[in-house]
Amino acid sequence: MDTQTLYETALNNLKAKNSIQILMLESVLYGIFNDAEAIPLTEKTYREAIFPLVIVTNEKRTYGANGILDTERMQKVSEIMGEDFYIIPSSVHECILLPKSCLKPTEIQKDLLAINASELLTGEKLSDKVYEYCSELKKIRVAENKERKEEHGTRKLPR
Repeated sequence: MDTQTLYETALNNLKAKNSIQILMLESVLYGIFNDAEAIPLTEKTYREAIFPLVIVTNEKRTYGANGILDTERMQKVSEIMGEDFYIIPSSVHECILLPKSCLKPTEIQKDLLAINASELLTGEKLSDKVYEYCSELKKIRVAENKERKEEHGTRKLPR
């Protein structure tokens, strides 16, 4: 079995077994404290969100970070955001997606390293690197440490 066939088989298994979920992060956090249902990412929910953060996980919210391998879903996220995005591998259970216009990779990297060092249980750390999704290439790669383009969208994270 070649690498491409292995990847495609793994992706099909992922889609069939894990039921990938792409959710608005603020609804996931709200739901934890208020016993409410998490809200899926749509154009409407993204426009109405206070924070433009999206989480990729699975139905069980365990070992769902591999959902980022579904390039069709990542392309749809990029279309909804209206731009490429960073992928923050917060743990093996989920990844957080953030529009590139919000922060620089160095700002994200600093927080990721701190959380990985102090907050995660052994075996839950996925990576110390920040990644980016390039919609033009339909690929995930390690984020380049370049200045963000201010003309690239208007949403910013509140400080």
